[in-house]
Amino acid sequence: MGTHFGVTTKEVADDIAKVSNKAYTTYVKNGIKRYSWTYLSSGTFKTGIFNPTCDILIVAGGGGGGNANGGGGGAGAGGMVVSSGENISAGSYTITVGAGGTAARANVVEQGTSGTNSSVNLSGVTTAIGGGGGGGDNTTGLTGGSGGGGGRNTGPKGIGTTGQGADGGTPSDNQGGGGGGAGAVGADSTSATAGWGGRGKTNSYRTGADVYYAGGGGGGAESSGVLYGIGGPGGGGNGGNGGGGISATNGTDGLGGGGGASGDWNTPTSAGLVAGTGGSGIVVIKFPTG
Repeated sequence: MGTHFGVTTKEVADDIAKVSNKAYTTYVKNGIKRYSWTYLSSGTFKTGIFNPTCDILIVAGGGGGGNANGGGGGAGAGGMVVSSGENISAGSYTITVGAGGTAARANVVEQGTSGTNSSVNLSGVTTAIGGGGGGGDNTTGLTGGSGGGGGRNTGPKGIGTTGQGADGGTPSDNQGGGGGGAGAVGADSTSATAGWGGRGKTNSYRTGADVYYAGGGGGGAESSGVLYGIGGPGGGGNGGNGGGGISATNGTDGLGGGGGASGDWNTPTSAGLVAGTGGSGIVVIKFPTG
């Protein structure tokens, strides 16, 4: 936990909580009590006079889903960075939690926007990259922490960031590709189904229990006989179905999930259907390490 002779872990955690004006939660793992600070919005982490050794989770905001005259591309999840055994010098550190990207507008063919980065300014700034927005009509999914899925027919997939997330999926026919997740690429679409969002990765720093973060958004489907893409585990939103009159769903806040893509908006049953927004990110700092 760093060198703090005669001081207990609770005393270190209490001091950090006091100077940071940020309460911790606790759990026991491997027989040791852990202290965890969760940031769902931007803030400051102060160590007081101590130099604790911590484990850190950083997830960026997921991208927004795309909209197409067919099926849009599902959005990529926010980048996910996990750091263990981080020796933090005594000082004050800025925590930035990224917002989710904006979904493509209803009745407009366009890409979703990418999510916003999350970061912790330790000895160097450690940054998770926002997820790539989903592709629009024959347009590319955007590059990001994880890449957005390509828009129907010919939209190229977005590329993920090495070590943070995976690529989006490729579209086919009139369905969009799935958005990439931290743990798997977004699925390619077929004539029968839009691409599913890539799964995220699990992490236990917040509560001691494994939770999926950073799942990709599902691609949109054109007609009622085609399955929309399911969002990846880790907060990915489901894609929509134009012919079935089904709107996409949002990525989950606090998990960095990508938003689902809209289905074909250019039919009477789908007028006004919308794509999903990206889920906001999270930063978790756990003390002691291990």
